[in-house]
Amino acid sequence: MNLKFYSTTGETTRFKRITTVEIDTGKETIVGAAACHIRDQDDKLLGQKAALTNAIREIPRDMRKDIWGEFFKRSKRARDLCGI
Repeated sequence: MNLKFYSTTGETTRFKRITTVEIDTGKETIVGAAACHIRDQDDKLLGQKAALTNAIREIPRDMRKDIWGEFFKRSKRARDLCGI
């Protein structure tokens, strides 16, 4: 399982940052995105979490559990933020 996050900033007038995630499961690639509105506080980790949530909304629970495990392995701040 491989997670890749991409961010673009300042390219539109309505959004500060657009975060995109690509999840390579070996069999398929799942993509999700999240946008930070110009009036919202920009937080890279929350953008990644929102993009990941949008990407895995329609996949089976056991696969979602593995993906979240991979996400939390990457970041101590993510574990702290979610109380893990």
